[in-house]
Amino acid sequence: MAGGRLTFGLRGCGRVLRARLGRERDRTAGRGLRADRVHPAPRDLPARRRSRRRPPRPAPRAPDRVLRLAATDPVLRPLLLVVAVVAGFVLPVMSLGLPLLARSHGWSASSVGLVIGCTAASSLLVTLAAARFGTFARPALAAVGCFVAALGITALAFAPSVALAAAAAFLQGIGVALFTSHLNPLFVAATPPTQLTRLQSVLALSQTIPLLITTPLLSTLATHSIPLALTTAAATTAAAGLLLGSQPSGLGN
Repeated sequence: MAGGRLTFGLRGCGRVLRARLGRERDRTAGRGLRADRVHPAPRDLPARRRSRRRPPRPAPRAPDRVLRLAATDPVLRPLLLVVAVVAGFVLPVMSLGLPLLARSHGWSASSVGLVIGCTAASSLLVTLAAARFGTFARPALAAVGCFVAALGITALAFAPSVALAAAAAFLQGIGVALFTSHLNPLFVAATPPTQLTRLQSVLALSQTIPLLITTPLLSTLATHSIPLALTTAAATTAAAGLLLGSQPSGLGN
């Protein structure tokens, strides 16, 4: 009897639980149906409304923005152009023109080293003076450096002796150091702070890429006449100085 009562009691509890669970399920289904009627699912939205949603346009990449800034900015564009011209025609003077000139005059390797050392010494002196007394963000001062460098290259082209070649190289080093030390403040002042690192890379490229063109050009000229190649480099450097000097005096402000 006790076992039969327990079985009957369990069956009765099961019926009660099933009835309650059924009512809760029906109530939950009713709430979900009402919620669907008030807030339809995204799949039920009209096709026209979904078609109006367009994906956002991708933002331009950082290199594209930097190159566009360097090509369109009224201050950075002439500065980078002048740097490209000066680097393209001044750097090959010591790496290409001087060895050819020394071979034509019969100078020794130690003499060539002396001439190159004079260029480095004068550049060091100007750099130390700039570090001690400071520089000015004025295009005219950087243009003076171009003219002094052009004068030194011209004197080097027609130097008959090692001593005169060393003096010409010393003068060229002064001009190049004047140009670089007074151009850098102009470039930094014209560069947005958030793009300084990337534009420094563009500045490095503007000094390297022109060498791919100017070095073969000056080599071709040097096969005909070494003074012709050097005077061409000097004239182009002076022209870059004229371009830089024609810029407004408040270019870097």
